[in-house]
Amino acid sequence: MKKKILIFCYTSFGNAILKITFIYNLKKVFPDSQVDIICDMENVITELLRKTTLINEFIYYNIKDNLSKFLMFRSSINQRSYDLIFLPFDSTPSWFWLLAPTFDHSKLVAHYNLMLHNKFRLIREYTKLILIRCNWVPVFKGRHEIDLNLDLIEAISLKPFTRNRTPSIKIQEKQIEKRLPKKYIALQISARNGEKTPKTWKPQNFINLINLWQEKHPFFEFILVGNQGDREYFEKSFNGFSKPCVHNLLGETDIDELIFILRNSSAIIVHDSGLMHLSNLLNIPLIALYGPTDFTRTAPLGVKSKILFSKKNKCWAAMYGFQIDEDDLNKNHEPYECMEGISAHDVIEKLEEIITDIHSR
Repeated sequence: MKKKILIFCYTSFGNAILKITFIYNLKKVFPDSQVDIICDMENVITELLRKTTLINEFIYYNIKDNLSKFLMFRSSINQRSYDLIFLPFDSTPSWFWLLAPTFDHSKLVAHYNLMLHNKFRLIREYTKLILIRCNWVPVFKGRHEIDLNLDLIEAISLKPFTRNRTPSIKIQEKQIEKRLPKKYIALQISARNGEKTPKTWKPQNFINLINLWQEKHPFFEFILVGNQGDREYFEKSFNGFSKPCVHNLLGETDIDELIFILRNSSAIIVHDSGLMHLSNLLNIPLIALYGPTDFTRTAPLGVKSKILFSKKNKCWAAMYGFQIDEDDLNKNHEPYECMEGISAHDVIEKLEEIITDIHSR
């Protein structure tokens, strides 16, 4: 049955990428449906979502706008006569729950997260009491975010559907003129826009990795990928590190160039981040470095994805089950503290497995 569907997408780059799998499955359950996205502004998230050709329209509403503008926004949404409005737990602004009763309850399909204990818990409790006809879907501990999103479809589907957790998504690409090394490995040296965090590998580990890999595999080069924040981090934290085999493209790529670099790499080494989810979506061989974050909820599921865990420190999986968020993690632990259990030799061993697998095909 053809439907008009709206999805709230006020979220991070990584969470937005995981929504692509959700939308793909949604289109399979409701073929030919119109799927629109609501978010705050045009940015790299909307740019990537456009490339999937899964979205019909983007609607922009700035959550900082005043009440009169919200009333105009609400009226315009109601006039569009959506059949379903999806409210995922990680991309629905808390302010919306105060205003949700002004929408048609029966059209709402929303997560209900019992594990969150922050200041917005009372707002959500109030909303759940008021929106008795809303399709409420629980968020479970230890459940992957892709499945949590697909649970929203299950809640309103009239028949069972086959969950495709790793679909082959066609991403529109532009022709890129950048000259790249013949063989190279992409590196993400930081996360959270270059912020020093407990979930990132320390700079010396990356330097050791590059030096050790070059000794064993001199024909491989490295490309550093990330944004301007990552570039500033590199300049402050890597003490002038430079080698002919290392190409610093931090802050120098748009989304098309980034996709081009990833697709032509032999592998990428990443943290739990948006870049990890993008690489996984593109089916790029990757090694994800995990420590304090909740791997049960965010781990890459692709067949070419490998994971290394840092379990030696007390902050191993500290974010499991929404016990704390990344801001709390940064307050409770020192930068790099939670990643001390992964060595350069560990990464090289996994990397050699990937390279061997590629050459054996």
